Amino acid sequence: MNHPDKLTPKTDAPIPGGKNVLVEFEEGIAWVIMNRPKKRNAMSPALNKEMLEVLDALEVDDRCGVLVLTGAGEAWSAGMDLKEYFRETENATQVEKMRVRRDASMWQYRRLMYQSRHRYLIYSTNLKKNLNLPIYSYFFY
Repeated sequence: MNHPDKLTPKTDAPIPGGKNVLVEFEEGIAWVIMNRPKKRNAMSPALNKEMLEVLDALEVDDRCGVLVLTGAGEAWSAGMDLKEYFRETENATQVEKMRVRRDASMWQYRRLMYQSRHRYLIYSTNLKKNLNLPIYSYFFY
């Protein structure tokens, strides 16, 4: 039985992500791309849930030595998609609403803090893979 603190690294795992979050690996870098360019990568309940799954998968993936969080299209992120957030939770129970809020806070704070303690984490507003543009990195201690 595996102890939760002793995670087994994976190198042959399928690439995480899907519709709202894309992941590309390149020479030890995991490019995590918010994929809602028409909405300027605004975070929605669906994106938050998918991002949490992606970060959980990357936590034990040997292909990820550096995590770069960026957005598709012209914008990094416009923040929370309030219209979609409230529309998706309008008829939800209190428990379902709490889960939506928890998913948002889990990846935006707790998972990114874990990633930054165990590998380099880079947030990028304008990073292109093959260009030398400034990048902004935050490390939590």
